[in-house]
Amino acid sequence: LPVVLSGLNSGYVNKTKSGLWQLEFVTARKYKQRVDETIDERNAADLSTDAALVHLSVLEKKYAGDKQKILVAFMTSIPLVEKFSREASEAGVSFYEVLDARSKARLEAFYTSSRLFKSLQTDSALFDYIALLNQYQNYVFKQDVSMDALIHFCKSNRQELEGMNQVYNG
Repeated sequence: LPVVLSGLNSGYVNKTKSGLWQLEFVTARKYKQRVDETIDERNAADLSTDAALVHLSVLEKKYAGDKQKILVAFMTSIPLVEKFSREASEAGVSFYEVLDARSKARLEAFYTSSRLFKSLQTDSALFDYIALLNQYQNYVFKQDVSMDALIHFCKSNRQELEGMNQVYNG
């Protein structure tokens, strides 16, 4: 999810969302993160990961393990998932069929990202990748560094990765 949502950039800000997990202000505060004029804990990778995991756990219970609903709720909002669920039920079609283009693109980006990370050849390649990311944790993370690392360690190409990365897709 952080690859899709922020390009692994803990300082990434997008309208009302911020950090590695792109948590909204209200969500961050719900999980006891400090977000004020001096500190925004959504930008601290460890703290925002803790909040994101709790939020995902809550969503998993709410949607009884339905992965599509959990992911769409995390990446957009619970009210939007409720709207799509009603529309799907009324039309007698699947949840996926009523999603808007942006939600479908985010799901596809997540699935592509998951496949890429599963395709890492060895555990040592993953550790090398994590070590590279850690070198830049205290700096404004450059998207090119992230992309170059992903291209190298996922044995992929820039076009495929840009296609699944929401930061590049707006």
